[in-house]
Amino acid sequence: MFKKQFFVFFLIFSVISCSNSNETNVNNTTGNKISAESIIKQIDRNENIFIVAQTITGDLNFTEVKKHYIRSENIAVVNIEPSITFINCKFEGNISGFKITEKKPAYITIFEKNLTLSNCEVAGEVNFRQAEIKGQVNFSKSTFNKKVLFEGAVFYYQNNVFSNTTFNDEVKFTNSYFYGEVTFMEAVFNSTAGFSNSFFMRRVNFRACNFYGYTNFYSLNCYFEFSTNYSIFHNQTYFNNSKFYGDAEFISIYSDTLINYTNVIFYSNTKFNEASFNNKVIFQNTNFILTEPITENMTLKKGTDFVVDNCYLSIKYKMLLNDFIN
Repeated sequence: MFKKQFFVFFLIFSVISCSNSNETNVNNTTGNKISAESIIKQIDRNENIFIVAQTITGDLNFTEVKKHYIRSENIAVVNIEPSITFINCKFEGNISGFKITEKKPAYITIFEKNLTLSNCEVAGEVNFRQAEIKGQVNFSKSTFNKKVLFEGAVFYYQNNVFSNTTFNDEVKFTNSYFYGEVTFMEAVFNSTAGFSNSFFMRRVNFRACNFYGYTNFYSLNCYFEFSTNYSIFHNQTYFNNSKFYGDAEFISIYSDTLINYTNVIFYSNTKFNEASFNNKVIFQNTNFILTEPITENMTLKKGTDFVVDNCYLSIKYKMLLNDFIN
C-alpha cells in the first residue's frame, strides 16, 4: 500500500515539474521584485515568461537576448521564441525591442508567440519600433507614463488588444501593419497620438476613446470597418489623405477643436449621425464613392465653421454644405 501511494505521489510530482519546466519561476525573486536581467536569461533558456503581480527592476531590453541573425546590412533580428506574459506588474525602467548601435546593423525584435502586458504600469519608455509580433498582442488596462513607440511594427495575429489602455505621453503607431483586428476601445491618449501611414487589414475599433493631444490619422489605409463611435477629440485631429475601403463610422463623436477630412476617400458607408462639433470641420477634396454620408441629428455648436469644398459623391455629383447639414 505504501509503495503504491509513493508511486502515485512521485507520478503527480513529475507531471507538475514537467508542466512548469517552460515557465519562469516567479518565486525566484526578492520579495515582489524580479530583475529584467533575470528575465532575459530565462528567455535565453527558451523558457516561457509568465509573471504576475511583480515589480520588474531595471530596463527590460529584448535586444539583449542572445539568439539573433543578420537579415541585411542594416538589420539584425533578435528572435524571441517563448511567449511573453506580464499581468498586474510594475516596470520601473524602460521596455525595448529596438536598438541602434554606433556601427551597423540596427537590432529589431520578432516575437514568435504572444506579447502581453495586461493591467500593468510602465514608468519608462516603451520602444517596439519595427517589431514583428506573430502571436496576440494584449496591452489592455495598462498605463504607460512615457513614450510608446510602435513605428513600423507588424502585427500578424487575428486579434490585438489595447482596450482601456492609458497613454500618458506620446504614442506612435506610424507606418504599422495590422493583419488582424485591433481594438483601442476606451483607451485614453493624454498626449500626441500618431497613426499615420498605417495599414489596417481587418476591423479597427477606436470606440469611446479620449484623445486629449494632437491626433494624427494621416494617410490611413483601412480595408475593413473603421469605428470611432462615441469618442471625444479634445485637440486637433487629422484624417487627411486616408482611404476607407470598408464602413467608416463616426457616430456620436464629439470634437472640441479642428477635425479635418481633407483628401479622404470613403469607398463604402460613412456615418456621422449624432456627431457633435464645436470649432471647425473641414471636408475638402473629399470623395464618397458608394453613398452619401449619413448625418442625421448631427449638431454644430454655435460659431462652428463647417467647410465643404470640392467634395463629390460617386465622383460625378458635387456636394454642397446642405448635403451635410439638413
